[in-house]
Amino acid sequence: METPEGTIGLTGDFNTADSNIVRGADVLEADVLVMEATYGSREYVFPPRERLYAQVAELVESGKAPAAILVGPLGKGQELARLLSARRLYVHPRIAELNRALGIAGGKEYRAGVGPGDAVLLPLNAEPPPGSVAVELSGHFASPEARKAAEAAGVLGIPLSNHADFPGLLEFALRSRARRVYTVYGRAGELAKWLNRLGLRAAVIPPRGQTELTQWLT
Repeated sequence: METPEGTIGLTGDFNTADSNIVRGADVLEADVLVMEATYGSREYVFPPRERLYAQVAELVESGKAPAAILVGPLGKGQELARLLSARRLYVHPRIAELNRALGIAGGKEYRAGVGPGDAVLLPLNAEPPPGSVAVELSGHFASPEARKAAEAAGVLGIPLSNHADFPGLLEFALRSRARRVYTVYGRAGELAKWLNRLGLRAAVIPPRGQTELTQWLT
């Protein structure tokens, strides 16, 4: 947004890393930057995406049991459909509908019944088929505690995320050349703290009480 006092950049959710369906977010130069901080903590450092892709593919190819992969229907649903398109893949109707709308090929629509060597993409709240290995993809699993909690519930947590990790958020803010940075969502306080340590002027936008953007520009 252009204003007489300078430019304001609003990120929304973003990821600086490329995936197999979209290119990573470009740097947004602005005088004032409002940015998400979902994973704005040092514990959230994601492995390279190619390594995570290989981990998922290897799990499916092991063939010991069907793999039930729990994903967000929009985003990772298309990413995993493309990743596993050459394999025995089934896709939940909700994800299949989005894939058709977006022109993403791969897999048959899932109704019921999968066997060893099969993979099925399911929404996060779906029930995995009996006898399957449940796999959930989320950046939260960069945290060892989150992985242990998932394992205790019988789920393999893999830290594949559509959000930027902590180093990605820091780099994005530094390269924006913003005079002021405001963080929102997730680990907003911790990210603002680290940005201040790096020489930026950063503060948190509280989750309640904001009435208009101009009050934060002084």
